[in-house]
Amino acid sequence: MKSLKGSRQIAVTSLAVLVVLLMPLSWALADTSPPYAEWSRTFGGSEDDSGLSVQETSDGGYIITGNTYSVSTGGWDAYLVKTDSQGREEWNRTFGGPDFDVGYSVRETIDGGYIIAGYTGPIDAPGARAYLVKTDSQGLEEWSRTLGDSQDDGGRSVQETSDGGYIITGHAIPFGADATDVYLVKTDSQGLEEWSRTFGGSSTDEGYSVQQTSDGGYIITGTTWSFGDGGGDVYLVKTDSQGLEEWSRTFGGSDFDVGYSVQETRDGGYIIAGVRDGVYTPPMTLRTNEAVFGDVYLVKTDSQGLEEWSRTFGGSEDDGGRSVQETSDGGYVIAGWTYSFGSGEGDVYFVKTNSQGTEGSSLTFGGSSTDEGYSVQETRDGEYIIAGITWSFGSGGVDVYLVKTDHLWSESEEEPITPPLPPLTPMLSNLAITPAEIESGDVVTISLDIEATPATSLCPAPNRRCD
Repeated sequence: MKSLKGSRQIAVTSLAVLVVLLMPLSWALADTSPPYAEWSRTFGGSEDDSGLSVQETSDGGYIITGNTYSVSTGGWDAYLVKTDSQGREEWNRTFGGPDFDVGYSVRETIDGGYIIAGYTGPIDAPGARAYLVKTDSQGLEEWSRTLGDSQDDGGRSVQETSDGGYIITGHAIPFGADATDVYLVKTDSQGLEEWSRTFGGSSTDEGYSVQQTSDGGYIITGTTWSFGDGGGDVYLVKTDSQGLEEWSRTFGGSDFDVGYSVQETRDGGYIIAGVRDGVYTPPMTLRTNEAVFGDVYLVKTDSQGLEEWSRTFGGSEDDGGRSVQETSDGGYVIAGWTYSFGSGEGDVYFVKTNSQGTEGSSLTFGGSSTDEGYSVQETRDGEYIIAGITWSFGSGGVDVYLVKTDHLWSESEEEPITPPLPPLTPMLSNLAITPAEIESGDVVTISLDIEATPATSLCPAPNRRCD
């Protein structure tokens, strides 16, 4: 309950007039229209299923890839789910054999089909290959390829290139070595390898995200133990159109840092999201997701990979960023996970910033258990789609989690806005007017107490941080 007390002097020229002024209250909110989940969906069965990549499709729906144990034909299979614009499933497909198969990245192709990159191979030993699957518009397989000729290879990110082929990054373990290198492979339109490259040093290095750049080359981010300040650093590699290194950079400190997502920005630079000052827990096998806990890490560079600024987001517990995209207003949106905020053990973490990386708004999504975000994209209607995993909702075990949000922020709203005063029910007491008799020209003092209870909560969305 807010209580307003005070006195005010007014000059009366003819009649005694009582005017009650309710001064504006200053609420600790950043904007008047806090973001919310328009809808959320889960996919999968009674076993474990994951959503690791999402993209809006040309028909206004969404395509998701990950892996599934619930609807597989044998062990873990790569999983492809197509939805309509409201997130309602239209169809799902699985790909793979008796071993471990996963789709880490999916993109709609120029012909209306889909391309998936991931792993295929044994779950508990080396011998996997990068897995590339091309489907038609209904998710029916047109062809699949395994790529790599080292003792273990995997694909984490794929994009269709300007010549109709595909570029994939991931990891490769050379024969006779026990550490991974960043792996970059270029194929033609049929998935046949044209060339491949590796980057790194004598320690472990991995690629997590790749994009073709405006000059026809490629930008890769990941992590490196071979270079930098030690303990694992964000690794950024720029190549020419043939995959030959032009330059590389590292970012981070003495603890573990990783870059999970990279995009060329409209000014010709690059934006990277990942984890800063993390604690790295190695995966049980090369096929499972590593657990990295620290702070969300956002790095902006110029066209040569030189840092312009960096930001961290999160709280006192463990948080991380898995996906970033430059937005139509010139800012950035990040999806990941948070154990600092939210309603459960861990929640999907969604951060929107302005063009300088200053946080404009943040959201958490999830329930009483653990939920994490792995992929985010701005949709054509100016909102956002997030894919991830949920233990809180669904059919059992872990399920694919898809969340559609409303838009959050625009460049014109960089300065905080004082929200309108919520509806108040005023109660007046201790009214005193002096002097008791008033004549024209007298100075009148009005003293009163006002107690007013807002009709609405000051934090209008349960998943909105109101600091």
